[in-house]
Amino acid sequence: YDRALKDIFAVQDEIAGSVLALIEPQLYQAESRRVASIPPEQLDAWGLLVTSIGLIHRFERQPNAQARELLERALALQPNYPRAHAVLAWAKYWAAHCSWVREPSQEMAACLDHAESARRLDNAEPWSHMVLGFAHSGLAHHARALDSLNTAVELNPSFALCRMLRGWA
Repeated sequence: YDRALKDIFAVQDEIAGSVLALIEPQLYQAESRRVASIPPEQLDAWGLLVTSIGLIHRFERQPNAQARELLERALALQPNYPRAHAVLAWAKYWAAHCSWVREPSQEMAACLDHAESARRLDNAEPWSHMVLGFAHSGLAHHARALDSLNTAVELNPSFALCRMLRGWA
């Protein structure tokens, strides 16, 4: 970082963003390993959320169904948890997209509802904008998709998953 002294705060922000980009995925992995030793009935909403992210990223029918169940439990414990709504929307998107449910169109509608709920609960939650954008992209609403995905990247410039989805859209 070779900059003029007047740019010190911009450099500080860049360094913080770089560190966050490196730590966030590892945090989810470490937390997933930690909560794996806790019986599922004893997990709090955060533990249920972290466990579900690992299940969703397996991209298989049964783990996705388990993730949706865990996220429903997280929302029963904490109904206004924006990230839980957003991650449930993510799981529902994949369940609909892969036809792992009887009514994919209903699951996609539920995906949009949860993403919108997450956005309403916390408009600064990047996951809600990311999932909302990805769902709109899957429905061929490309302008809406890019608006949401761009917002997510603005909120978290280090959000690699969102940057990949924005490229996909």
